[in-house]
Amino acid sequence: MDKVLRWESDILTSYNFRVKLTCCATCSFIVLGTKAGTLYIHDNNTKERLLLVSSTEFGSTPHAITNISVSPDEKYIGVSNANLQVFILELEFSGSNTVKAAKVLTWHQEHQESIDALCWSVDSDKLFSGDKQGHVIELRPTRSSLMKIIDPKTVRVLKDDGPIVQIQASRGYILVSSTKRTSLVSLVDLNYKALGTAARDGVFGACSQMKKKEEFIYAARPGKRMWCCDKSSGKVLSTLKFETTTNPALKNFGLLLPLGGHVVTWNSESISVLDISRLKGIYYKSDMGTITFVSTHNNICHVIHGDNVISRLTIEITEEPKQEKVTIIEKEPEPKVDPIEPIVEPTIEQVIEPEPIVEPVIEQGIEQVITPRESVIEKKILPPPVQEEALITTEWNAITPKIQAEVVKTKKKKRRVIEFDDNSTSATEITISPKKSPRTKKKKNKEQEQLLLDEQDQLQVEELERKQREEAERIQQVEREQAERMQREQAERLQREEAERMQREQAERIQELQRKREEEERTKREERKREEERKQREEAERLQELEKERIEKERNKHSEQVCIQFI
Repeated sequence: MDKVLRWESDILTSYNFRVKLTCCATCSFIVLGTKAGTLYIHDNNTKERLLLVSSTEFGSTPHAITNISVSPDEKYIGVSNANLQVFILELEFSGSNTVKAAKVLTWHQEHQESIDALCWSVDSDKLFSGDKQGHVIELRPTRSSLMKIIDPKTVRVLKDDGPIVQIQASRGYILVSSTKRTSLVSLVDLNYKALGTAARDGVFGACSQMKKKEEFIYAARPGKRMWCCDKSSGKVLSTLKFETTTNPALKNFGLLLPLGGHVVTWNSESISVLDISRLKGIYYKSDMGTITFVSTHNNICHVIHGDNVISRLTIEITEEPKQEKVTIIEKEPEPKVDPIEPIVEPTIEQVIEPEPIVEPVIEQGIEQVITPRESVIEKKILPPPVQEEALITTEWNAITPKIQAEVVKTKKKKRRVIEFDDNSTSATEITISPKKSPRTKKKKNKEQEQLLLDEQDQLQVEELERKQREEAERIQQVEREQAERMQREQAERLQREEAERMQREQAERIQELQRKREEEERTKREERKREEERKQREEAERLQELEKERIEKERNKHSEQVCIQFI
């Protein structure tokens, strides 16, 4: 199996980016973010510009784009800016599967510090963002109502001790790297495990990579070392130490990105491609200016470096039964052609001391045209000089007998020589024009046409941006009005609910008082009833006692009568 590493410098040399590029994302197309808050989308193969997303799409005030991430299904773009906002843009495609529009679907502003990491989950269902406070926040690309756009549902996934520097996703989990540790976060229950126990302090990243049909996690360590960890438990299986000759300009491995079975790491000065199987670097490049941003997708890596230069590193794999062979091809860009030639003003030395030519004979009243080897000299008779913007400050009669020459600079890039004779009352002007070939004229015409086309494109872009700004302002005005109306309605609803709640509480208090009063009355009635029953019982008992006494008396009386009769 042969591998060809192809480096292409300045792949978008035909486009003149007038603003500073800050970040990029790679997929079947390239997304570029700028300091002015705009997005450029280019085709990855043809490099043709597909779409320009104006800064007004993200708000009325432009803010620099800090991070970009394209979802794996390439339907959404995640964007963060310097205003601590995170946006999800939904892409619209034409019939030829070409990007034609991008609209904000939802956004949030939950971060309090700068956002340095942005990553999508593998199923394109969640966008994770990390900031310098160590917070990782999840946002879902759900189509929301206006209120949900104003206040979208976010989930705080993790709070780390150090600033978040990188987030990488794999199936079922994400890798969150901070300046203190790398954590393995489960997307099922949001439980996390730290990789290893040894401390570190610095910008070190991590990524997952397949090795012998099994997925492992590789985390950068100081001193050109890596940890190879198990993806399920987060346990460190081994420590990989690479050759010391791997990119001498790179003292430590920083952030890590997968690239075609290998790993890419970089710092501000150089970029390296590492072979994790052989523990050595197979390619590195430096001396290309400051590296601003690096993005990878499958076997393609894009690098923003130097003065707005976008370069591409590609790993091409060809099936071969023999031993693996790596071939490196570096392609430098064609020299840029400045559309406008710099205007070079002639100096006195250039006029007075040109290449050796035969000095023309100047006679009074005669017009001569002399064509030497390198220039064309036209000789005309002029009236006496007038003291306007000429370089001669002395009076005409005070001029010395010898011929004097003065140079007047013109906007037409011609050299103008004025000669005076001591006895003449007129002056002779010699205009020396550079000789132009038809090819130079044609080239200049083509450059001017290209310049006009560029100006027309710029005018169209500005007009489009103006219309987009007006449309965005109108939409924002409508959204603000709707938000205000909904806020008023919500406030009124809250007031009504509060009034109803107070009325309910008052009614409940009245009902409670009535219930207590009824309870008291019922208690009193029961007590009166019990008292009456008691009195009735006592009265009945008293009557029974009286009846018994009466019966007893009658029985005694009867007994007495019987005894008397018996006697």
